[in-house]
Amino acid sequence: MIAGSYNSKCKKNLEACPAGHEMRECADGRYCEQCEDTSYQPNSNKYGDKCRLRLIFKSVQFVSSFHIIIIIIIIIIIVVIVVVVIITTTIIVIIIIIITTITTTMITIITTTTTILITTTIIIIITFITTTTITIIIIIITISITVTET
Repeated sequence: MIAGSYNSKCKKNLEACPAGHEMRECADGRYCEQCEDTSYQPNSNKYGDKCRLRLIFKSVQFVSSFHIIIIIIIIIIIVVIVVVVIITTTIIVIIIIIITTITTTMITIITTTTTILITTTIIIIITFITTTTITIIIIIITISITVTET
C-alpha cells in the first residue's frame, strides 16, 4: 500500500490510507475509523452506513455510562428513602408502643382503682348494714330488757 493522506484515527489500522484514499468527516465533525476512498461522496450509502454505525456505537457507549451514573444515583436515592422510611416507621412504632403501654397502664390503674373503690364501697355498705343491724338488735334487746325489768 502506498502512503496517502490519513487521519490520526486511521492509525488504529496500523497502516496509512492507500493512495487516493483518505478519512472522511461525518456530518457532526467526527471521523469514520476506516480509510475511505476519496471518490465516495459524503452522502454515499457506504460512507453514511459506516459513519452511522460508528456514531451509534459511540452514543451507545455514552448512554450506557450515563445510564450507569443515573442508575447509581437512583439506587442511592432509593436506599436513602428506604432508610428514612424504616427509621421513621421504627420511631412511630416505638412511640405507639410507649403510648399504648402508658394507656394500658393507666387503664389497668383506673380499672384496679375502680375495682378497689367498688369493693371498698360494698364492704363499707355491708359493714354499715351489719353494724346498723347489730346496733338495732342491741337497742331492741336493751329496750326489751328495760321494759321487762319495769
